[in-house]
Amino acid sequence: MVNNGATVPKVTFCLENWTPFLNSSNAFDAVAFSLHSDGTPAEWYRAGYNIPRYPWTPTASTSGYAVVYTERAPYTTPNVAVVYSKSNGQRFGTSARLKNVRNTMDWDTGIGVLPGISVVNSQSGSILDYTIRLVPRARLSAGLAADLTRQVGQIRAPALYGPGFALSGELATIASRLRGYLHSTAGTRTNHLAQLL
Repeated sequence: MVNNGATVPKVTFCLENWTPFLNSSNAFDAVAFSLHSDGTPAEWYRAGYNIPRYPWTPTASTSGYAVVYTERAPYTTPNVAVVYSKSNGQRFGTSARLKNVRNTMDWDTGIGVLPGISVVNSQSGSILDYTIRLVPRARLSAGLAADLTRQVGQIRAPALYGPGFALSGELATIASRLRGYLHSTAGTRTNHLAQLL
């Protein structure tokens, strides 16, 4: 990390995959942290009532997914699942510590499903590779429950690569581009990303 042009040597941070969903009577008003095999919500919470606010739940103790849905009609209306790794992650060429967590929260117009990873003592120039999947479906069902369980097993574990680790493939290309941004003044600074699309 670079702060006002100076490299920060040991960094502690949390990367959060901010995934907000509209909370309204015409959209989503509940979140399930797991489904029974028949597709019914096993552990679920209602927006505006009891959705946990930043519980910092270790992903190893979760189902590996969270599903936002409409409480009054879960078997006839769309839902979206956020699928993430249950692993704490892997480290390559670094002694930093990793903790993979699932957070949630809600607010007046939204529900947030927030898987993320806490990194302690990361070195400048490290690369963090973290994968989530968004899985939209037409309704809660036994097929969805089975599919989400299958997909959890397919998600790559988070990986932190130290600054000297030799990367390959697509990740090497992405890392090269990101490192180039550190020394570039080109580009457009904005706080309205939608305007750039």
